[in-house]
Formats: sequence, C-alpha cells, structure tokens
Amino acid sequence: MQIFLTSQAKDPNVKQPMIDYVNGFDGKSLIYIPTATHAEQGFGLYQDGGTFKTIKNLSPDLEILELEFVTNQEAQDAIQSADILFMAGGFPVYLSYWLHRRKLRNLIYNRINDGMYYIFTNAGAMVCSKSLRSVNYLA
Repeated sequence: MQIFLTSQAKDPNVKQPMIDYVNGFDGKSLIYIPTATHAEQGFGLYQDGGTFKTIKNLSPDLEILELEFVTNQEAQDAIQSADILFMAGGFPVYLSYWLHRRKLRNLIYNRINDGMYYIFTNAGAMVCSKSLRSVNYLA
C-alpha cells in the first residue's frame, strides 16, 4: 500500500513528487473529495483555493465527489472506478462522518491495496487512523 501525504498540494515543491507518485496523471481518472473543506469554508468555496486549482491543472478531467450530495451507490461506484483518489483537507470529523455514512472506509482501503493511488492533505490523512476524536481548544 502506498499513499501520498502532504500538508499542501498547492506547494510548488509538492507538484513533481505527486506526478512521480502516480506515474503521471495523463490517462488516469481522479476523484476529488472536498467534503472536509465544506465544514470549514462552506460549500463550493474549495474551487477558489490553490489546492483544487493545482489538482485541476494536473488532472483536468477530474470528477468532484461531494459526499453530502450523492447516494451510497454513487459514491461507491466513483471510488471503485478511480485510478487516483484525492481527499482535500478541512474538518476531519466531518469527513469521517460522511465516509462512514457512505460506507466507503473498507472500499477505499481495499482499492488502495489493489493499486489505487491515494493523495490526501491533512483531514484526508487523519481519517485513515484507527480512531479519531474532535477536540476544541479555547484560546
């Protein structure tokens, strides 16, 4: 199992390692999941961000999978057909909720073991852990 973790995909130093990790984006289907970002920034605002623009530039035919707006079957079919899965950062507990609700955890794990590339930033990495808790720190 190989995964690619970065704190910011928009960092210029990350672009070439991402390309190398997936052996080039050309001809590969990419699913982009912005769900964690929705909880922090609001719906659709990820499209103005540097991470999305970087990934869109690398893979112009990417498919956006907003877990809140699809059925379990639609989400599972998208993951099943993906060559590359990109999970954007944001609020990890929200993302974990939707992955659980759409019954994607085992499917993603199995697809990675079968060779699907998995690129994630922050929240996408956190949801891979065995447990996840939300902590609210007050300043």
